[in-house]
Amino acid sequence: MTRWILAIGGLDYEDVRLTDEQWPKVKVTTLFGQVPMLNYGDDVVIYQTYAIQRFLARKVQLLGRDEVEEAKCDMICEHISDFWNTQLLPIMMDKDKNEEKRQQWAKELFGEKLPKYLRPLEEMLDSKDFFLGKKISLADLVVVELLRILCDSIEPMRSKFIQVDSLGERDQVLKEFPNVLGLMKRVENYPGLKQWLEKRPKNEDENF
Repeated sequence: MTRWILAIGGLDYEDVRLTDEQWPKVKVTTLFGQVPMLNYGDDVVIYQTYAIQRFLARKVQLLGRDEVEEAKCDMICEHISDFWNTQLLPIMMDKDKNEEKRQQWAKELFGEKLPKYLRPLEEMLDSKDFFLGKKISLADLVVVELLRILCDSIEPMRSKFIQVDSLGERDQVLKEFPNVLGLMKRVENYPGLKQWLEKRPKNEDENF
């Protein structure tokens, strides 16, 4: 999603993607032994995904007009973070490929858990274009990123959650949430982001 922010803001940047061969040499030079990392200017290096995203979102005015709107952005971002941590990570980390377990995961995830998290978002959107009204924000991007990973029919996004790819619920769940579905379409067609999604590398295995 960091690249989404850069695309919307029209910022120039060098997109460095490390190969498996390059990573060991770079790893020992990093602060936490991991990426992503953002080199900003001559002497500033920022680590951790959310820190990078908030830094860039603030630069391109995607955190709202004041402290209240910024807090609302954070609230929605934390709501989605909760979903990732409590519902998706256990699926991603589980190595069991048992088909029966996959079917049960899919039924619970798309039939119960995802709708539970989408209902308050549907209510918050009401008739607005975006969560903060007429202006897109980081909150909109965080929500749509999750939905594209879970519900988009475009490969290879589905393969990130192959454990729950055996049922069709992922293609149907958004029909119950027209406001959220409308948000998804507006974000995907937002100037700058639309062009990035169309031109991103064909072998892209991430939804960023």
